[in-house]
Parts: sequence; C-alpha cells; structure tokens
Amino acid sequence: MKFKHVLLLTLLVITSFFFSCSQQKSKKSATAEEMITAKTLGLAYLEDNQLEKAETEFLKLIDFDPDEVLGYANLGIVYLRMGSYQEAEDWLQKAIKMDPKDPDVRLILAKVYEMSNNAGKSVKELEIAIQFSPGHVKSLYNLTELYASSKDNESSGKRLKYTKELVEKVPGNIVSRLNLIEILIREGHTDKALEQMEKLHQLFPEFPKEAIEYYDNTRAALQVADADQASVPFM
Repeated sequence: MKFKHVLLLTLLVITSFFFSCSQQKSKKSATAEEMITAKTLGLAYLEDNQLEKAETEFLKLIDFDPDEVLGYANLGIVYLRMGSYQEAEDWLQKAIKMDPKDPDVRLILAKVYEMSNNAGKSVKELEIAIQFSPGHVKSLYNLTELYASSKDNESSGKRLKYTKELVEKVPGNIVSRLNLIEILIREGHTDKALEQMEKLHQLFPEFPKEAIEYYDNTRAALQVADADQASVPFM
C-alpha cells in the first residue's frame, strides 16, 4: 500500500512538472507574440507620426522585456518629435547605458541636444559615436553640419576633417563632395579644390546646361589659383 502511495505521489509530481512546463512555454510564446505586435505597431505608429499610440506600444514593449534597447531608443524618438526633450534624453540615456557602442542611439541623443540648443553636447555624442563606429556616415554628416555653424579656426578644421572622411566613406555622394570643394576654395586650397572638381565631373559627367558655364568658370579660376574668383561661380 505504501508503495502505491509513493508511486501515486511520483506520478502526481511528474504530471504537475509537465503541466507547469507547458504553461510556461505557452506564456513565453504569448509574450513573444505580444512583443512582436508591440514592436510592429509602435514602428508603424511612429512612421505615421501617431506619437501617443507609438508611445503606448513602446512602453508595452519595455514592460514585456526591460532589456529591449529598441523600446527605449524609439521612445526617445517619440519624445523628441513631441518636443519633450528631457524625457527623450532620459530614455535615450537608458538605451546608451544598455548598449554604449550603438552609434544610432547616440545620433538620436545628439539630435535631442541640438534641438535643445546645446550644440556642445551634440558634438560630444557624435564624436563618441564615431570613436565606437569609425566612418558612421550619419554621425559624420551631422558633425560637418554642426561645425559649419561655427566660424572659429578649430571648428573649420574639424569640419574639413570630417567632410574628408565623409567623402572617403561615400565617394559617390555629390552633396558631400560639393561641401568639400566649397571648404577647400574658402581655405585657399585651390589645387585640392581643382582635384575634387575633376572627380566631381567623373561622377556627374553630364551637368545641367545651366551649370556648365559656372563649372567651367570655377575650374578656370582654380587653374590660376584664384580662390576668390572661383568662389562666386561655384557658389
């Protein structure tokens, strides 16, 4: 009789164990589905600029999984678009604490600082981003734009440095190369500007008719090392 009781108890324990595992598996599966739904809806609402709905979904996502960096980063974007810069910074700082090397999160935080009229902090975040991810195109571009707003020698040097890096990283980007030529002309580096003009023509062999005369005049001025004369038709 005692043996039967032990056997019965063992069977009950085993049954209970498998039932518990089954419940946990079902719960995990449901949570995964809910996470995917929250993530998908949040991104869709963010794309449509339905910010309150996006906020709700990303808060759900974080509630489901507190280690999901995407939830924190996208909440930062939501609050940035709402103009709630302090809240945006708070959420993005949490995301950075979880993944300090993600350049895209730092890029968003840099934009928050820029919109908060704190260019210094914005530059700092972008420079940290490219330390972790050298050649990160969006960070390089934003750095060139921020340094363009300052006229001191150090800022001009940094703008030239990062614009060169940007051109090397994306050589087919016309805008970056035009910015580089403009800086070189302004700094009086006519030979280097002429070299970039030639490369521009290789990338863009057929200019619009209205641009051909300006291109030729700029090139002619650079060939005689006249930066002042070159700047007018180039601009």
